[in-house]
Amino acid sequence: MAGAREAVERVGVQSDAAGGFWHGDQIGHGRLGVCEHHALHSDMNDFLQNVTDEFGNSMRPTSANKGADVRANFSRADRLNALSKFYTGSGAKYTQAAADFFAQNPDVCP
Repeated sequence: MAGAREAVERVGVQSDAAGGFWHGDQIGHGRLGVCEHHALHSDMNDFLQNVTDEFGNSMRPTSANKGADVRANFSRADRLNALSKFYTGSGAKYTQAAADFFAQNPDVCP
């Protein structure tokens, strides 16, 4: 993917071939401090614990609910919609991470 690495370095966001998404917060590079990074994950985990499918499977990744399980149980659109709700709700306080998410996913409405 030509230019993908440059975009990741510029915006600080990465996605994988399976449609997964993770923030590339560049800890230690002035974008998101370690404490704020941990707080973001804690808040996001709390939020995702309450996002479930019709079988009661949570979107929160854990050692018993690995990312592959989350991707199998929730479509990419479901996952992006959940992150959009997080970043427009309780996660809005992480302004740079929210801006990065919406910049990388312009088709997702805030």
